[in-house]
Order: sequence, then structure tokens, then C-alpha cells
Amino acid sequence: MRTNRPALAPVAKGGTVAASEIPKLFNDLAVALHMTQPQLAQFLSSNYPAMAQLLQQFPQLVPVFKNVTPGLTWFKPLVTTMNDQVNNFAKVDALPNFNLLTWFFAIPGLLLVLTGGFGLIELRRPGARASGPVTRTVTPQREPAAMV
Repeated sequence: MRTNRPALAPVAKGGTVAASEIPKLFNDLAVALHMTQPQLAQFLSSNYPAMAQLLQQFPQLVPVFKNVTPGLTWFKPLVTTMNDQVNNFAKVDALPNFNLLTWFFAIPGLLLVLTGGFGLIELRRPGARASGPVTRTVTPQREPAAMV
């Protein structure tokens, strides 16, 4: 199992708290830079457009952040199982291509169908002998002559 991934739960918890601090941050930043809030918004939009957009939309992410921890708990068994199977997948992925395996079943099956069809066509030809049950006609025998 890989352990070098960033943990999402602390980011989600921090994001929930940070969303409530953004108005105060924006106000304190405007005061520190000797700007009004509209001037600060214009300054951030012109010089740091991605950050301005993130700060503007951050409060809308709070419901998503609140669902991260329960989601991680819910999917933990699945993710653990998948991580445990990565080595097995790598072994199977290293096997040669199995596309030809289909033909090992399809060709004999097709030959069987054609052989059966050929047998049916042969029976329909005029003069063809059926290899069905043999019937005999019984001819009556004469009774032996009485001995005198």
C-alpha cells in the first residue's frame, strides 16, 4: 500500500474552518495594504486571478469539504482492497495478449457447425443414402412338406 499520498481529511477539516475566516482575512488584508475591500478585490483579480477566484468560491466548497471525511471512511475498505491488489494486477498485466484464445474456441466450434450442416445437406440430395436404422422385410417361409 502506498503511503506517500496527501491526506484529504485534514485538508477538508481545514477548508471548512478556513471558509468562515475568509471575510476576516479579506478585511484584515485590505486594512494592512491601505485599501478598501473593492480595491483589494480588484488588486487580487488583476495580479492573482486564480487566488481571487478561489477566495470568492471557497464558501461554496464547504458542503464538499464536510463530505470528505465520511466519504473516506466509507471507501476505505474498497481503496485498501484495490491497493492490496496492485501487485497482482501488475503480474496479470505482464501476461501475453489473450486475443488469440478466442479463436481456439471459435474455429473448432465453426468446424463442428459446418460438419453438421454438411451432413444435413447430404441427406437432402436425391439418391443419398440415409444412415438411419435398417428395416428388414420378412418374407414368409414355406412349411416343410409332411413326411409320409
